[in-house]
Amino acid sequence: MYIPTILRFLYYCGARVGETIEIKNEDVNIEKGFVLLKKTKNRQHRLIPLNEDMKSALITYIGYRNKMPIKGIDNPCAPLFVNHLGKMMSTNAVYLHFRRILEKCGISHSGKGQGPRVHDLRHTFAVHSLHQMVKSGLDIYTAWPILSVLLGHHDIYATEHYVRLTLEIYPNLIEEEGKSIGNIFPDIPNKTNPV
Repeated sequence: MYIPTILRFLYYCGARVGETIEIKNEDVNIEKGFVLLKKTKNRQHRLIPLNEDMKSALITYIGYRNKMPIKGIDNPCAPLFVNHLGKMMSTNAVYLHFRRILEKCGISHSGKGQGPRVHDLRHTFAVHSLHQMVKSGLDIYTAWPILSVLLGHHDIYATEHYVRLTLEIYPNLIEEEGKSIGNIFPDIPNKTNPV
């Protein structure tokens, strides 16, 4: 019950597993449409806006979770994502369930660097988000800092790996952005070789 929602949330917003399992009930505001990540790698709170699909997934999860006969499961300070005992999920439990899903799907994973990782959902989020922003008309140099904030990076240089990966997967973005960059930096005649 909790693993599909956690995996969907990880892909939806690019959060880290550790940030996600630390979410408390009070950090989720379905009505206003956001989740507040408080315990982040860079110790900066981050607001995650929720679209209707993610709201629906969280509402369904919380509804089933609250039916568990565990005292205080819906307490504001209680963890959002819990195991069958009502205890906060561990990162290892998320990784273990992910590996089981891979196994059931026939996707091999032989250990570190030998198959898909849960963290790859973060990369997928970054690649898809950047592609969508540029595809919708946002300049890549405007989209880059936005992506950096969404990922919770201190600066845009930490996001460089994701941008490079996106450009490798979607080479047409370079062509599209090249057209707009050409308008910003026109050809300047060289004094020794005038055009």
